[in-house]
Amino acid sequence: MKRFEEALAASRPKPLIDADLAEGRSLGLTGTPGFFVNGRFISGARSFEDFAKLINEELTKRNLPVPAAARPAGA
Repeated sequence: MKRFEEALAASRPKPLIDADLAEGRSLGLTGTPGFFVNGRFISGARSFEDFAKLINEELTKRNLPVPAAARPAGA
């Protein structure tokens, strides 16, 4: 743990880590996991079905084909 804390405080990676944290905060991220699909924010772990539904909605909005493998059964 001591080596990890020393590496984290080192001058080289710290600015990169701080920049990543600042970017996440500016986007409204407060934890992990967090995802964006075409600007729509999803917080927390989600099922494949949740992601497929959101992605399919975004594809449909843009008049793009929805892959058959990602369609709900019977659709």
